[in-house]
Amino acid sequence: MQSRLHAKRVSTGCKSSSGTLVERRCEPCEPTTGSLDYMGLCMALSKQEAQQLLSQGEVEGWELHEDEKSRLHIRKHWRTKNFVKALDLCKRLGNVAEAEDHHPDLHVTGWNHVVVDVWTHARDGLTENDFILAAKLNKLPKEDLLRKPKKKMMDTY
Repeated sequence: MQSRLHAKRVSTGCKSSSGTLVERRCEPCEPTTGSLDYMGLCMALSKQEAQQLLSQGEVEGWELHEDEKSRLHIRKHWRTKNFVKALDLCKRLGNVAEAEDHHPDLHVTGWNHVVVDVWTHARDGLTENDFILAAKLNKLPKEDLLRKPKKKMMDTY
């Protein structure tokens, strides 16, 4: 028999929440008690469901990846002005992640390349929480840290 708490948490869980992704909050996918009631809260998404969420404008620029264990992740790359700006970007991204209590893998490669991998470790794949976090990371002010895209040379013939 389900507890009243479990019924309430499932009804407000990831898939049934309304509003845009950026307006929503990440929901816990791990137990807050010794009970297994949390197991239905945030179920892992199928590849098709993940692709559907990726098609939304709020997560523009994120790509679907599958790791060596066939776990789905979403990933985004940013190029910063320099190494210090890359570290600053990681701090800003980390502050959003901490506020949502949903922590991505952050990587600084080279001297100005930041890569973010988001997935729900507790579900060995993607949940809607990952897309909520991605939408919030997209909205984060960061233009002062990023390199401007190089303009392509146009043929003048």
